[in-house]
Amino acid sequence: MDNRNTPPLEEKLQKASEQIDQHLDVEEPPLLYFETLVREEQQAWHQRLWKELMLLWAAALLMITGLALSFYFIPALFIIVQGAAAVVLLGYVWKEKREMVMVDK
Repeated sequence: MDNRNTPPLEEKLQKASEQIDQHLDVEEPPLLYFETLVREEQQAWHQRLWKELMLLWAAALLMITGLALSFYFIPALFIIVQGAAAVVLLGYVWKEKREMVMVDK
């Protein structure tokens, strides 16, 4: 390339760049805008983190409560189930005995 053509080309590119800069808004926002944006994002992140932490704590509390209740109430539940099974079995025996008496007559 010829060195004589280079300066006018650079000059044209620089003028075109300046025109584009004037046409487009290339001003960068002030620092306060970015600081505010970071602060808002941090607050949103902290709120989301606290919500998730509370949800996990609630789930853990429910699980621990369920385990504690099952530890104390499983024997009672076992006794209730055994009592119900005994009542059902006695009812079945009574029904069968009554049918046997009717067959013998």
